[in-house]
Amino acid sequence: MAKIRGNNLDSAVIKRLTDDPTMVCFFLNWKKPDDRIIKAIVVVNVERDPAQIDSCLLEELTQVMGLPNDVDAYWPTLFKPLDMSVKWSRWDKLYIKTLYDPRLKAGMKPVDALYIARGIFADALAKQR
Repeated sequence: MAKIRGNNLDSAVIKRLTDDPTMVCFFLNWKKPDDRIIKAIVVVNVERDPAQIDSCLLEELTQVMGLPNDVDAYWPTLFKPLDMSVKWSRWDKLYIKTLYDPRLKAGMKPVDALYIARGIFADALAKQR
């Protein structure tokens, strides 16, 4: 994992991530402007258990789609630390659908995005009844 090379990599960040003996995989992304991911890579420790790798890859690939943080607010989810999910939960799918809904635009003010996201959630949950 420490052999990763490329332009604009912060060697201190790479060292911190690769020195962690519990690390299975991680992602790096580049944004331009600051709200658009233009490039991403996922780095994998191939010496780990294949089940851990599968779970980690799904989480990291989903995170480079634009959902970059772990959560503790709901369950089940592949974004919960120590979760070993190998598929998206219904909540994960809803977050991804919300993120890519055309009503949300890159660069929106957080208060406006939150208002729209709540409407998207309400619409989706009403359809599931």
